[in-house]
Amino acid sequence: MHLVAKRDLSFMVGDERFEMARGEYLLTEYSHKYTLRDVADLAHRAGLAVRRTWSDPQEWFSVLLLETG
Repeated sequence: MHLVAKRDLSFMVGDERFEMARGEYLLTEYSHKYTLRDVADLAHRAGLAVRRTWSDPQEWFSVLLLETG
């Protein structure tokens, strides 16, 4: 998913100012379909560990907290 600026704009994130020109886009999400086990394996190979998982009752959608080590 991405957001597209409909006009030239500027915005602040913390103390830092960002500018976008009309038509420029900001990538906000990658959506991939993995099982929780697949994500844990990918995380492990990247040197990360799953510390916590939040999911809907059907486990169709999840958010995972990953940490180093």
